[in-house]
Amino acid sequence: MRKLPLVFSPQEPLGTVRGRLQNISRGGLCILTEEGLNGAAVMVCEITVPELPVPIPALTTIRWSEPRGGTGEGHLYGLQFCY
Repeated sequence: MRKLPLVFSPQEPLGTVRGRLQNISRGGLCILTEEGLNGAAVMVCEITVPELPVPIPALTTIRWSEPRGGTGEGHLYGLQFCY
């Protein structure tokens, strides 16, 4: 996933975050990642499927987050697709 710069902050660096897909639906997806993300970030996700030769890009917005476990086991993020 790549975080897009905010409109009011074009100097904010783009970063890449690796996550593991937990579930996906018509409206969005849930990922597990070891890194923390900003609450209202717009992200470009690249969903890889072993049977496909290229990743599937998706523009998303973070809708919710919660820490996973109490020992730094990562964070769950709910990402909504932007249509």
